[in-house]
Amino acid sequence: MATRITSQAEPLPGYRLVERLGRGGYGEVWKAEAPGGLFKAIKFVYGDLEGAGDDNKGAEQELKALHRVKSIRHPFILSIERFDIIEGQLMIVMELADRNLWDRFQECRSQGLVGIPRDELLGYMDETCEALDLMNTNYQIQHLDIKPQNLFLVHNHIKVADFGLAKDFEGIRATVTGGVTPVYAAPETFEGWISRFCDQYSLAIVYQELLTGVRPFSGTNTRQLLLQHISAVPDVSSLPPNEREIVARSLSKKPDERFPTCTDFVKALRASSNAPVAVNAKPAVLRPEIAPSDTAQTVPNKKAGKGNDLVPPPQTPVGPHHTMRPPVVLKGLPKLVTPGTPAATTPRPPANPAHSTPPSNVTLQRPAAHETNCVARLGVAPLEKIGSGALVPVYVVGIGHSGLHVLQRLRSYLHERFGRATFPHWKWLFIDTDASTIQSAQTASKHMTFDQSEVFHARLHR
Repeated sequence: MATRITSQAEPLPGYRLVERLGRGGYGEVWKAEAPGGLFKAIKFVYGDLEGAGDDNKGAEQELKALHRVKSIRHPFILSIERFDIIEGQLMIVMELADRNLWDRFQECRSQGLVGIPRDELLGYMDETCEALDLMNTNYQIQHLDIKPQNLFLVHNHIKVADFGLAKDFEGIRATVTGGVTPVYAAPETFEGWISRFCDQYSLAIVYQELLTGVRPFSGTNTRQLLLQHISAVPDVSSLPPNEREIVARSLSKKPDERFPTCTDFVKALRASSNAPVAVNAKPAVLRPEIAPSDTAQTVPNKKAGKGNDLVPPPQTPVGPHHTMRPPVVLKGLPKLVTPGTPAATTPRPPANPAHSTPPSNVTLQRPAAHETNCVARLGVAPLEKIGSGALVPVYVVGIGHSGLHVLQRLRSYLHERFGRATFPHWKWLFIDTDASTIQSAQTASKHMTFDQSEVFHARLHR
């Protein structure tokens, strides 16, 4: 490097280097005395921004990230006070922190603890999540390098730092342009793209490691870690039982199956200690479980020669024309009582439990599931009804190129089965962000064509 980086040197006028605090793959950080006797941290990024070649890619990436995050101000984000390029050397002057979470973890280990005490760690997680969710929601930025060494402490409060890999979104995804830390990286980053849930994945690994001293993936090199992140089931057995499925959900291979935000992840951890809740790691395929009193019995089936066929439980008559079974309890779901209402704090039992109705403050988004005699057993759809009868209004919506293909196939099927008959009860809508696809939907041949009222061009916005 052209700039002289030694103790007592002044790489920036008025900034005297005191001692080196750390060194990594992208640069090194020094403690410096700034004008007025204030102490700051200066990061010297490796690479020559005025030169050519591959050696300056890291510095170029860091400079781009600086421009992305320089306008973000938050009490839990380490403030960037200035950055300069002197003789091709990128220098970043930052707020000086006391230590990072890895230092605190090592301190706890030296005291004979397994890791950072849970209540203390959850406080750090709360502050980290507030900063990360602000970046994600308000600025469409993922940090992409969340690890204990980048979560600093200033008087026991978190300061998220080191935004050298930070990336903003173009639409709903973005590509990875720099190296990530394999121990904490989300699986999608190894496939060359990032989602809005990458930082949550990394934070879940950080939480388990700092709490228990054991990571969910035990790989010792980049190749092992890559394969484990992409395909292996995370080992969360070191966590308390109530937290295992929560952390496992944040470590889902499919980003959309993680919690909506980092804050939701930590809220679930806190709730698990107050009122144990089983959180399904894959909510999209949540299957209701039958309560013990309503469990089907296993009896031999002599005709089929099998002993594992299920016989439905007895039915309870509820009317002259149909029967209804006892309610099926959906396990693993939180209580749906609106907080802050009288009934939520002082519930009153109904006068007649057999004919009770939900209180007005209960959200009926997940009511108790009932099964009528038209279904053989829970989870099996009834047979299709065919024949003459009234036509039910239908609104069919297709999104994207695959959605257009489905709509066209459906229209083709209707015309092949019923000829050129009109279907006034069928309404169609095709939505796409690509203007050329919208145009192709309007210029397709025969019955594949959609008119102006049946298409909508949804332009992308940040």
